[in-house]
Amino acid sequence: SEYTVLYFWSSHCGFCVQSKPDLELWQAKNQKVKVLAISVDQSEVELTVYLKENEVKWDVICDYKGWKSDIILSYKIHKTPSFYVINERGIIMAKPANIADLTELSFW
Repeated sequence: SEYTVLYFWSSHCGFCVQSKPDLELWQAKNQKVKVLAISVDQSEVELTVYLKENEVKWDVICDYKGWKSDIILSYKIHKTPSFYVINERGIIMAKPANIADLTELSFW
């Protein structure tokens, strides 16, 4: 993949649940992109149940520290869903505000 989209989300975020199908459809059409879903969940049980009940096509990582997670703090995430686009050299290319902005970036 030429780009990785860091997708910050949680299993109990209504906006995340709404954006998931659009992100999946867009990513299925865009072979340049890998999505890494970074959950801010604090409950392993809640996240596990969500993942069992809802097919998630991406790798999901979570340390169950919620908003105090190192990666959440490092990327200054204050809401879910949030997105970062990183190129294959690890450079942040964009921080789109929402799924529409993500899909309309000029370098796709």
